[in-house]
Amino acid sequence: MDATRLWACVCVSLVIWAAPCWSKSSYPTSGLNWCTARSLASSLLHRIANRRLSKGDAAGAERINHILYSFDNGLSFWRNIGSIGWDYIIHYSWRNLNPSQVFDIMRLIGDIQSALSEFLQLQTDVDRLRWISLNYGKILQLAKTSLQKLLKLFDQPGALRNFVLSLQTEIMSGGILRDAMELGADDLQSLIQVAKEMLFRYYGQSSSKSSSEL
Repeated sequence: MDATRLWACVCVSLVIWAAPCWSKSSYPTSGLNWCTARSLASSLLHRIANRRLSKGDAAGAERINHILYSFDNGLSFWRNIGSIGWDYIIHYSWRNLNPSQVFDIMRLIGDIQSALSEFLQLQTDVDRLRWISLNYGKILQLAKTSLQKLLKLFDQPGALRNFVLSLQTEIMSGGILRDAMELGADDLQSLIQVAKEMLFRYYGQSSSKSSSEL
């Protein structure tokens, strides 16, 4: 990507992704934004990588460190943000979406949040491990279904779809969801909330408008 296009991508991405930092919406927000999400994700991923390394899972730790590079390296982070922002503008910002497509995803994310809230109410490690052994399959299925629906939403080749595909691979094959629950369920809950708010802000409102126009 040449310097001119990179700068353009960064500019449009700042407008798109930083908007939750100051814009208002009828949707109730947590006060978190993508700036906070970057910090939470980096901290959580460091813990996951260190744990995998301590268990001798060098390959798993390397995969997480590869993801971490995108958060911790400033140039890489902004390049990725630029690519995602450009992809959003080119492929999705102008589209009229089926409202049910977005709100199905929102409902599934809400179900994941409810399960995590139940998990977070448990006070002891023993109780949490028991809960995971009984309920992890359910929350994993919710995540799988959510990602499949996101791939239908992001149906064009590009940065957004590649991001969801990478996340799908790590969740379904790498066990990152379970690691995140065991090492930082509070942070995971916050990250999911940020994702939910962003999804509504950029897709839910346009879907509501499309629905009202029918």
